[in-house]
Amino acid sequence: MANRFGGSSIAIECNALEKHYPSGAARRVRAIAGVTLRIHLGERVILHGPSGCGKSTLLSLFGGIITPTSGELWVLGYPLHRLREHHRAHLRRRLVGFIFQDLALVPGMSVEENILLPLLPDGGPTADHLVRLEQWLKHFDFSHLRNVPVNELSGGERQRVALIRSLMNDPPLLLFDEPTAHLDSGNTEQLIQALTQLFEGAPEAKARSLIISTHDPRLIDTPLATRVITLSDGQVAGDELRRTRPAL
Repeated sequence: MANRFGGSSIAIECNALEKHYPSGAARRVRAIAGVTLRIHLGERVILHGPSGCGKSTLLSLFGGIITPTSGELWVLGYPLHRLREHHRAHLRRRLVGFIFQDLALVPGMSVEENILLPLLPDGGPTADHLVRLEQWLKHFDFSHLRNVPVNELSGGERQRVALIRSLMNDPPLLLFDEPTAHLDSGNTEQLIQALTQLFEGAPEAKARSLIISTHDPRLIDTPLATRVITLSDGQVAGDELRRTRPAL
């Protein structure tokens, strides 16, 4: 069934997905080892497991940042395993909001400049982008901080700037890599509340998926998650449905 973005109602589908990295002259490391998954739009998934289990690699595959060594990977109906880099980059900018562990904000640039920066390769912000900017700044109570350099913000505030930036193209897929790695318990709770508000009760949330990679147990039991997928040594070791995804 098609969604409002014109693609599949399945956010992610992968079959026997593998990702190998070179390690020395004659060795290769299998970071992802034969993963087969299907994630629907509307699901909010926690990718859980210890450091080095393959969470960030799998998230980067889903976001089209890296390519698989073998296997099939479909994102919103598009075969990422077959696409050239410039096609993947185009789809990534249009369909995926990726929030990196280090946030990838530019020190010295303001909140607004950082939020709008990823739009420059496509010609800069449109009128719709500027409307969306005002909406999200107001939603997160950031209007008064729009001209503040990001290096003057707290860790929790920088997280929200990165979150707003990821939402500027209204993507159907949000990917968040280790969001609480550098946050204390108070900022972690604020982030969970912000994400919950983003997804609970909003009609468009039924056509958007959230996938968070984390080893933080504080995110496992949050009501935000509808599904918890556990990775171990690059393989799926557990897949638990917590709540039924909303119907499209």
